[in-house]
Amino acid sequence: MAFCSISYIPVRAQAAHASEMVSMLLFGEEVEIIDSADDYYLIENKYDSYRGYVPKIHISEGKE
Repeated sequence: MAFCSISYIPVRAQAAHASEMVSMLLFGEEVEIIDSADDYYLIENKYDSYRGYVPKIHISEGKE
């Protein structure tokens, strides 16, 4: 399991800070890590099934 570890994280369309924001993760929301690209994970939000890229440093992996 993986979770958003800060207040909020913009979910981007591409693995780049300047990319369009397509959604947002809130603290504690559970995600599935689909893939890894440089400093980003491609994730799927378990709550609403949105997919996009988030910085790896803001995702915590482990137990609830």
